[in-house]
Amino acid sequence: MDLVLGGLNNFEQITVLAASVSHYFKPPEFMFDSLTQKIAMIVFALAILHTFMVGQFAKLSHRFSHDSASYKFCHILAEVEAVLVSGLLF
Repeated sequence: MDLVLGGLNNFEQITVLAASVSHYFKPPEFMFDSLTQKIAMIVFALAILHTFMVGQFAKLSHRFSHDSASYKFCHILAEVEAVLVSGLLF
């Protein structure tokens, strides 16, 4: 244990060392913005929901005629790659 901590066996010495290097490991300031966190949480939840709903979107698309906008919209939602690319573009 002495080799790992370099002979620091006092708790106060360890906390001083940790405090001196902690400024190197701080996350960016925008991560503390609650609006940013809420938006990220909503997007992540929608991505998880979409993952489990792909089969339902495919079944729903077959209820409409192939020329309708509803068919095309449901069919594009059933394509995981299309949703992934659109998410990356926005």
